Amino acid sequence: MFRNGTADTQIFERHESGLFDRRVKLATPVRMGEACVSCHNSHPESPRKDWVEDEVRGIQTFMVSQTITPDIATFKWLLVYVAFAGSAGIAVSSLQFRQARSIMDLNAAL
Repeated sequence: MFRNGTADTQIFERHESGLFDRRVKLATPVRMGEACVSCHNSHPESPRKDWVEDEVRGIQTFMVSQTITPDIATFKWLLVYVAFAGSAGIAVSSLQFRQARSIMDLNAAL
């Protein structure tokens, strides 16, 4: 697969998704450059002496995985934020209602 094609099309990509995890796998060939070929062909311990430029020497792989945990405890900081924001909203609303009630009582007394 990696021996054919151009350098632009030489990335193998695979996406895998499960119920609780996602993975992306990438693979790309390691090609021999001019400096690599000259060194490998002239080195006395090289097993081959007929290396050519752009020959696939190996494959690099890279995988990124993301686990999605269904447990609500993983969202503890979000829950703390929502609880704090909700408590602050209730406190401000109760102060506003208390002030509105005292103003209505003063208007009624006038």
